[in-house]
Amino acid sequence: MTGQAPTRWQRMVTIFKIVWTASVILLCTTVGVLIGLENHGIGGAIGLGIAGLIIGGFLSRPDILFMFLH
Repeated sequence: MTGQAPTRWQRMVTIFKIVWTASVILLCTTVGVLIGLENHGIGGAIGLGIAGLIIGGFLSRPDILFMFLH
């Protein structure tokens, strides 16, 4: 840390990253749960919800995904 207070632009970028990550993970988890529940019942909802959580984590940070693909 430089000891300086973050600028307004840096705070906005940080807030945007937090909102982006939370929304992508929530969306992927929700889609997984809904598909799993409709097609496979409670067990499928739990399984695909966990899979959606993991996929959402990768989609929220594309650089991590590219690291695994490389």
